[in-house]
Amino acid sequence: MAKFSKEEKIILLIIFFAFVSGIFINFFFAYKQQIKEVDLQKDFLKININKSGIDEISKLPGIGFTYAQEIIIYREKYGNFKTKEDIMKVKGIGIKKYEKIKNFITIDE
Repeated sequence: MAKFSKEEKIILLIIFFAFVSGIFINFFFAYKQQIKEVDLQKDFLKININKSGIDEISKLPGIGFTYAQEIIIYREKYGNFKTKEDIMKVKGIGIKKYEKIKNFITIDE
């Protein structure tokens, strides 16, 4: 087996700890997103995208202030959404974002 110098061992340890840290950081953010989604489901919260304001819409998973603003601008320009899927007509909201929010939105009057 190859022998590593002291410096090489230190570099290998740093790489190993960086890799392990990356795994934990990724896990933390994925877990944080799951908690947010569970909180929304637990409260049986459905956000009416035809009536809600920017603060409510921005609480949707993956939406935030900028996309909430785009949703409201679209709604004001073209009128109420006829189906939940119509939200994908808003700039920047595609199938992936829609899949994240579809269980949390409604268009009910």
